Amino acid sequence: MTTLFDASRDQPVWAFFSHRCLWGIAGLILLSRLLLLYFAVTLCGDDGRRYLQEAANLANHGVFSDWSDQRTPQPTAHDLPMFPLFMAAILRITGRVDLTTSVTACVNALLYAWAVVGIYGLAFMMLSRWKVALCSAIVAGIIPEGILYSILYMPESFFLALFIWANVFLMVYLRQGGERYLLAAFALLGLAVLAKPIGLPYAIVMALLVLVFGRNRRLLGRIGLLTAAAVVFLLVLSPWIVRNYLVFGKPALSTVAGTHLFDWAYADMLADMPTSEREAIEARTRDEVQQAEKCPPFERSEALGRIARREIIAHLSAYARTTLKRHPRLYAGTGTVLLFRLLNDEEAALALQHWSFHPVEIAFSQIPLRARLVQLGSWALLALCYLAVLVGAAGLVRRRQWFALTFLLLGFSTFSLVLGPVVTTRYRLVLLPFLSILAGSAVLFFENHRPELPG
Repeated sequence: MTTLFDASRDQPVWAFFSHRCLWGIAGLILLSRLLLLYFAVTLCGDDGRRYLQEAANLANHGVFSDWSDQRTPQPTAHDLPMFPLFMAAILRITGRVDLTTSVTACVNALLYAWAVVGIYGLAFMMLSRWKVALCSAIVAGIIPEGILYSILYMPESFFLALFIWANVFLMVYLRQGGERYLLAAFALLGLAVLAKPIGLPYAIVMALLVLVFGRNRRLLGRIGLLTAAAVVFLLVLSPWIVRNYLVFGKPALSTVAGTHLFDWAYADMLADMPTSEREAIEARTRDEVQQAEKCPPFERSEALGRIARREIIAHLSAYARTTLKRHPRLYAGTGTVLLFRLLNDEEAALALQHWSFHPVEIAFSQIPLRARLVQLGSWALLALCYLAVLVGAAGLVRRRQWFALTFLLLGFSTFSLVLGPVVTTRYRLVLLPFLSILAGSAVLFFENHRPELPG
């Protein structure tokens, strides 16, 4: 079997994407999303209203502002610009909010299908196995959170498409060489960060992979190339950094890091502490928090983040307990409540939501049958995917695919650490490429022969 890596340099580098099954899978994924769109009543999702209001303020006032609908919206540095800019452009063209959200949802569905194509390519380049690549694509297409969040007018599909293809270009460089592919990888990662800032820590992972596995045998050569890639990465981010400096006086990307740490991870830690200990910490930090709340956005974010980091470090064991307690819930969410709201079935959505908050007081049997069937089906699908992940990891060990295992576990661990105790279902999408390829690798566990890999 001919693969990308044992092909000649003269052969088109993306020739292996011509596999008909791949495009059949991508087509079915896109068709299923468009079908869901046809029946959908609302597409806003968790934060859709905020992004839509930011887009409206951009289109109507020319200001990247907070999500309030005031006549003179104030500039914000919380969200990143790519997704609201896209929606604002559609809104300026159409002049209609409903058409803007529908077009955005269609583009998101297309981008998600393209992201799945990227997962296929990434899996194939790592393991040179068609079956593994196709199974990885199928898992990415059927995993419950991907079914729902791929069409809502939120930046998840934008981020995933850019992030996954950044990894594809990185893998081409690591396996075949070509400096342009590495530069393209960091450029795409920069664009992914401009869609969702959670991708920022992954730049460190990419840099480590280049330093350890880079094609240049000389360390100085790898460092020089990595420096050039870092420059490209920063150039992509620089317009937004300059904007924040001109508007807020801070050459930074976003205020989300400090506020998210304070409002979510730190707040979760406090919530799990004994009442007396929590009240003592809140009393000790009350003046600092009140002063921080009066500051401009970046100073506020930095001050709140500083308080959160200091208290988390001082109570590291408590934070670890909170993470160990809450983090597993990240892998149980299915988005079923939101799915029923999307389909305008508020009765089922409310029943499931109430049960999730009060599972002891409300019996599962009290939920409408349709809601139970969808929820149980989603859990069964998740359980099957996770079982495949475990078998796939065992298969990689069995076949001694150490590079693939290192790559996948490093990416998975990085984002798991960043998410910590924050367990919103859509945050799991950042783990999609790593989970999907691990699940697809289950094929290796059942093979009787070890596939030949390029040298």
